[in-house]
Amino acid sequence: MVKRLFLILIFINQICFADVKINAFFSSEKAGTEDVLDFIIKIEGEGEVSETPYLSSSQDFQVLSGPSISTSVQIVNFNMKKSVEYRWKVNPKREGLLIMPSLEIKIGRNVYKTNEAKLQVEKGSLLQNQRRQIPSIFDDFFEEPRRVPQREAEIRVQAVPNKTECFVGEPVVITYNLLTQTSIQNISLTEPPVYDGFWVENIEIPERPEAKIVEIDGKQFYSYTIKKDLLFPNSEGIKRIKEVSFQIQGITSRDFFGFPQIENVLRKTNPITINVKPLPEAKIGNFQGAVGKFEISSKVDKLEVVEGEAFTLTLKISGKGNFKNIKDFELKDIPLCKIYPPKIEEKIKATSEGYEGYKIWEWVIVPEEKQSLKIPEFLFTYFDPYKESFNEIKTQSLNIFIKKGKEKKEEKVFMAEGREIKEIAKDIGYI
Repeated sequence: MVKRLFLILIFINQICFADVKINAFFSSEKAGTEDVLDFIIKIEGEGEVSETPYLSSSQDFQVLSGPSISTSVQIVNFNMKKSVEYRWKVNPKREGLLIMPSLEIKIGRNVYKTNEAKLQVEKGSLLQNQRRQIPSIFDDFFEEPRRVPQREAEIRVQAVPNKTECFVGEPVVITYNLLTQTSIQNISLTEPPVYDGFWVENIEIPERPEAKIVEIDGKQFYSYTIKKDLLFPNSEGIKRIKEVSFQIQGITSRDFFGFPQIENVLRKTNPITINVKPLPEAKIGNFQGAVGKFEISSKVDKLEVVEGEAFTLTLKISGKGNFKNIKDFELKDIPLCKIYPPKIEEKIKATSEGYEGYKIWEWVIVPEEKQSLKIPEFLFTYFDPYKESFNEIKTQSLNIFIKKGKEKKEEKVFMAEGREIKEIAKDIGYI
């Protein structure tokens, strides 16, 4: 009896799972590369989903959010029907017939696979145009659909390089602009830009950027700078920067009554191509990769000191360029002097013209004997991309006179117990 009951339960369980229906599809059969639509998995039947399905971005689709989960239960003639929907917001990355591969769904102890979902993709936005063509609610009262003239507000984004040709190590600035004819509530990157072959740093921009009126394709837009990146190419060749996607919430149209229709739209920048040229072969001096325009100077805080007395030597490089490629300077040994490791200070800021600022090295030097001391010159070589040539700059040598110090007389100090302490030398370490 127990065995028969066990077999019946297995049979019922198999019937329940046999009734499970799974369908994967998009909320629209066609879409554009700037559209955001739903990818949906609908599960009908008995059984509980053991694990939430996982959907990741791929070369064809960018997953923006999700999944959101909704459950519905219907009772018809005392029969209960249950369904669960998982929804993701996705954006197609390219044109053509795109296929969302099947996903595994675990229900109880069984594993199912969804069907492949197909989507025909064209350039631009198709869904936004469809939404604007929805008839008025008053269409049924007229022989022909009533069309209310609407001002179609456009929203665009663009990526603008300050140059499309440069040398290895020469700074390039990419500026991202929002172009709009309407109010914007929110804007965000769907994923950060990919800069293969570049060293990158972000340039700070105001929290509330100012609007500029620009004209593009015969249309006026408000232009806002929303992002700036400073790039340094680290190798030669043709570099391609892929399009960057932004999610934007804005008013794109108004309804029959004139109320604003707020939509979440996705806009993509234009791809960028930059030709990175190699540096000339004829390098001079001690070139180590610095590209830009620089100045060099050195100084000492004293031109005349007494032996055993410290003085400070300061070396400064200032200008514009890739400061990250400037190596630390070394001070060669100076006879009869003690040289302490340098203190290094830098103040560099990323700007629209590249890195700008200075770098300072300070050495503390203690001469040990009377002498005429000569600080050697410092050499620095950089490549000037504007003149397309190498430039060697150097400091002047510095002369310092070291005077003889006064001889110290022996001093005796007596402690309370009568012991004698004799001062034999002084040794001061500078740090």
